Amino acid sequence: MRVSMLSRAAFAAFVFACGAATAFSAENPCQTCYATYDRCQRLGLENCEARLDLCLRRNNCPLQ
Repeated sequence: MRVSMLSRAAFAAFVFACGAATAFSAENPCQTCYATYDRCQRLGLENCEARLDLCLRRNNCPLQ
């Protein structure tokens, strides 16, 4: 029975560590908007500024 509790504790710690690593590795949505804007500019697409503005508003990012 003692091994079972130890296994559960180890598994819970592993799941928590994986969740924390995933949460901290996720990119900021505001950074994603600016990265998409930069890619739009490099590709020479139209309406990059409007797309950036929409993305920033959708993700509640500060507007500049």
